[in-house]
Amino acid sequence: MKVPSTASPGIHSVASRPEAVARLTGPVGFPTIGPLHPPERRLEILAVEKLDVGLCRKPLVLALLITLVIQARGAGADGPGEKTLFDGKSVKGWEHVGPGAFRLEDGVLRTEGGMGLLWFTGEKFGDCVLRVVYRTTSKVSNSGVFIRIADRPNDEWYAVHHGYEVQICDGADPFHRTGAVYSLSKATAEASKVGEWNTMEIILDGGRIAVVLNGVRVQDFNPDTDEVPLRTKPYEPERGPRPAKGYIGLQNHNDVAEGTEVFFKEVSVRPLPKKD
Repeated sequence: MKVPSTASPGIHSVASRPEAVARLTGPVGFPTIGPLHPPERRLEILAVEKLDVGLCRKPLVLALLITLVIQARGAGADGPGEKTLFDGKSVKGWEHVGPGAFRLEDGVLRTEGGMGLLWFTGEKFGDCVLRVVYRTTSKVSNSGVFIRIADRPNDEWYAVHHGYEVQICDGADPFHRTGAVYSLSKATAEASKVGEWNTMEIILDGGRIAVVLNGVRVQDFNPDTDEVPLRTKPYEPERGPRPAKGYIGLQNHNDVAEGTEVFFKEVSVRPLPKKD
């Protein structure tokens, strides 16, 4: 397809013990050895203690999940409970809507024409890690991985407006290039390689979406708290919430220029890594 800062949890041990011999120099959460806090500083610390630690727990948990995903792939682990959705042998369980097609050739899917959508009909997915291995042929090769599609799509545009697209297109701006949640949250790094197999892992954790591309985190989107740009073009997705569970799909969109096919050789899903 064409966060608030939080105080360190360590502050609790400083303010809750009268015998503590520590003081703060600079931002809250950086204790150093010294005399007790003056009364007015203690009040500030007590106020910080009352903050809901849930404000910082979710970002920290997601960061841990991302780290675990990167470590698991670095060790070559598939992880328990992994389910293959495309195995290179057939497209059983998949259905195509819209113009163009996906061609199964030599164990890989090749995009043709478009814009169309190949979606997995077997089930909806909630919290999980979606793994997609793909290869582009040009910096302007155009495709995407759809997640959280609300219902069974009857046409190629349903997923655009009732799901999220993690973009594949290296030659676009940060809001529309590989790793972006298309037009909603920009990619923070350029980690894809044209002409080589790339591994994209999409981490779905509650409402949050993180993307790790070739071992590099390129996306961390929280639709509940992040500022989303206004919709300025008719082909951009309609703004609004998406469901906690939804279908997934792949886009074929090489109808603009020749020699811009995208190839897919693996699509799989597995549970979120354990955090303990």
